[in-house]
Amino acid sequence: MTPEHTAERLEALEIRLMEQEAALDALTRGQLDLTRAVEALTDRLQRLERQVRELTPPDTGAAAAEPPPPHY
Repeated sequence: MTPEHTAERLEALEIRLMEQEAALDALTRGQLDLTRAVEALTDRLQRLERQVRELTPPDTGAAAAEPPPPHY
């Protein structure tokens, strides 16, 4: 190998490394965005579940003791 060929190969490898680092950074940013979105959705779901529990009357078992409606 000539020194010029070695320098060309080294430059090509450095370029590939830079491209891979840029791609990895983009993937990392995407992953962070998705993680934040999942956390936000999880928080929202928990709030909605809490609201539904507050609006839903507790099951006291009284419904089972009531006789069926007259059309039965």
